[in-house]
Amino acid sequence: MDQNAPVPNHSEVQVETYDRPTLPKTPPTLTPSPSGRRRQRARRRGPRWFVWLIGCVLAVVLLALLACALVGGLVVGIVFKLANEVTASATSTQSFVVGAIPSLDIHNAAGRVQVQPGATGVVTAQITKNTRDTSQSAAQASLNTIVVTVTQTGDQITITTDFQGESFFAGSSTVNLLITVPPTANITADVTAGNMEVDGVSGLLEITGDAGTATLQDVATADGSRIHLTTGSVIMRGAIPTNATVDIAVSTGNVTLQLPADTQTRLDARTNLGAIQIDGWPLEPTRMNSVGAVANGALGAQPAGTLHIQVDTGDITVSQL
Repeated sequence: MDQNAPVPNHSEVQVETYDRPTLPKTPPTLTPSPSGRRRQRARRRGPRWFVWLIGCVLAVVLLALLACALVGGLVVGIVFKLANEVTASATSTQSFVVGAIPSLDIHNAAGRVQVQPGATGVVTAQITKNTRDTSQSAAQASLNTIVVTVTQTGDQITITTDFQGESFFAGSSTVNLLITVPPTANITADVTAGNMEVDGVSGLLEITGDAGTATLQDVATADGSRIHLTTGSVIMRGAIPTNATVDIAVSTGNVTLQLPADTQTRLDARTNLGAIQIDGWPLEPTRMNSVGAVANGALGAQPAGTLHIQVDTGDITVSQL
């Protein structure tokens, strides 16, 4: 190295400086990611669904309370009405001269109909009108609105009841008929609501009804007889003459028959939902679809005629007297 070379002066060396950027005083705004925005929206919706849920529950509870109040009020009203009702009734009797085998045609909307044997050549009708209402005057007024029409055309007697202006809350009315006919008579009866009873009469029986029981005791049903009920039961103790075809049908209810051991007819029985029981004859019912049953076969060694029994829901029982 050259000893005469000048010595550098470090104090004169210029230092290069850099300006530091100034940071903004306002903090930066961070933009959430799309997934973050969805989470924020989900968090905002949460309480809204909860409010809807609570509102629906409260609405259901309110409707249930309203329904209970309505039903409770209806029940209280019915109980109060029945507890404060009074009754009124009126009975009348009419008699008619007829031939040996008269015909009886009955149309009764509500009440019991009873037919029993009497003297030959005479038909007697005892008519009892009944009503209930909140006062004696109202019950009597309702009684006067019940019209029972009895007419005779030759050997046919027709009895028709008419409940004019009847309503559930205004009153409750029935007509009971006790009719005496010769031992042999043809009977047609249509009873909307009520029981039908025939005792000790032979002939053509045509009985229909919506709600009630048909009870036939010691009868002999002629060819073409039929008993059809919507809701109710048929109870019969009697005979089916040889060569007679009888039709019994019930929508909801039971059919119970007691027939003589020497009955000569063919049985055609069917229930869609129920069971069939036959006692006294070697005829075995067959189950149908595990819920119903059928029974077809002869009752007697020389069957002539057919006994048809059709039940939608209910049991069938056929036994010997």
